[in-house]
Amino acid sequence: MVPNAVRETVSDIVRTELLDRCPVCDHDGLLVPSVGDDFSDNSLGSSVAAPSRDEAHPVSKATLDGLDVTSLMHSDWRVCGHCAMMFSRTRPLLDATSTWYNPLFRTVENRDFDVWPLPEMFVRNQAQTAQDMFEIFRNHGVMQDVGSVLHMRCNTGHLLDLMSSEADLTVARGMEYFESPARYAAGLLGQENVSLITSPAPQVPEIEGGYDLIVVNHFLTHSPDPRLFIEQLKPRLSEHGRIVFYNEQDHDQVLRHSDHYSKGINVFHNQLFTRATLPSFLRTCGLDARQLPHPNGLKWSVGHHTMMFVCQADEAIAMPRGNADQSLAVMNTWANMHRRYARLMALPKPLRRTFAKSLELRFGLKQPPARPDTSKNRAPVE
Repeated sequence: MVPNAVRETVSDIVRTELLDRCPVCDHDGLLVPSVGDDFSDNSLGSSVAAPSRDEAHPVSKATLDGLDVTSLMHSDWRVCGHCAMMFSRTRPLLDATSTWYNPLFRTVENRDFDVWPLPEMFVRNQAQTAQDMFEIFRNHGVMQDVGSVLHMRCNTGHLLDLMSSEADLTVARGMEYFESPARYAAGLLGQENVSLITSPAPQVPEIEGGYDLIVVNHFLTHSPDPRLFIEQLKPRLSEHGRIVFYNEQDHDQVLRHSDHYSKGINVFHNQLFTRATLPSFLRTCGLDARQLPHPNGLKWSVGHHTMMFVCQADEAIAMPRGNADQSLAVMNTWANMHRRYARLMALPKPLRRTFAKSLELRFGLKQPPARPDTSKNRAPVE
């Protein structure tokens, strides 16, 4: 245990800024969810840091070992009065993320698969999901005339490897946040074709003629500037290239019907798209968005509320007006569930089990199941 006098805090590491406009449509009419006076108190988490433009420094092991996860939960959610986007005002500064983003992402999101060798069940799930994805791509014309592919957050590389062998790709490149899946992918695809992502706004590698297909795994929810991210992707496409965005949750459903965020929503989630706001946003970026069925190969609590869109370049449109009242109601539903969870967890441990069943019966709130420790008997990534 590190003495408090020398322990780093999250605010020493994470440098942020506060938005005063919607990151999706740029309107400044922002609504505050009316969930009570204690919306920003400790029961709902606290903002990560005061705005600062200082350079960040590397995250020490002592910081990670003593990290209070609640200090990395958002409390400053807003709803855009025009497009109804749900988003957090707190954003990481893009020029100060390389030293802290991956270590904290891995810790806060409990990426316990980032060990070597990879857990066998994780690898099997990735292989099955890749097979499901490829079948959807093939059945809906996504693979037509595709010779070059970039997969952002490629995990174990199974989908890229499958496309390479089945579609006879000339270029198959992957990018991944975590070292163990990237190491596995490099074994399938070749070391030179897989690179690590160290920022929420990575530099997309160029190739001559552009990519026929860019596959993007759960980037838009996490992006500090989703419009800028898409503007950087589009020039990397070939003349008739496509982008597939997948593994993006419909938060209108997730926040209403899932306990996935019962502990809070951490700072790596910047905007919460829905089935209405995501395609509208993509069209404002000059992309013609067509929804595809999404595989549920990974059996997790929000899998059946997940979206996938295939896009091609088109004329940009203005962001249409959304239902802000509905978004406010969704945020309030989530906040009330989160408050009940916080009160449950504040009870002494012997009382939690007694009251948990009562809360489940009255409010549909379940205690999250204990996650298995997949790191046992495995060496960390070297």
